[in-house]
Amino acid sequence: MNAKVFGTAIGIGVLAAFFYLYKAAPPGDTIDVHFTEAGYAPAQLILKKGDTIKFINDSSKEFWPASNIHPTHEIYSEFDPKRALPAGDSWAFRFTRPGVWRFHDHIAPEFTGIITVQE
Repeated sequence: MNAKVFGTAIGIGVLAAFFYLYKAAPPGDTIDVHFTEAGYAPAQLILKKGDTIKFINDSSKEFWPASNIHPTHEIYSEFDPKRALPAGDSWAFRFTRPGVWRFHDHIAPEFTGIITVQE
């Protein structure tokens, strides 16, 4: 095998290994946040970029977790399921942007929380 063919084979092998490892790498932790009759529990969280929060509706009514500002959710517009979640339902969101993100229940905006995402 000549050097050019050998170099190409090595390059393809390295690239294949990269894609395998990239797909196999875990996306981060998942943290549950429960919505109850009293609001979010916990209401303040610190997580790493790439972590996911799973919002679980443990109340008897619909809720709609979303980023501030109410009612437009424009500060982190992707952080919005764009619908109310019925009792017993859940919705997960992976945080890819570091920062301090305030959120609320779109239906009852007095229920709020803060998520700090670290690099």
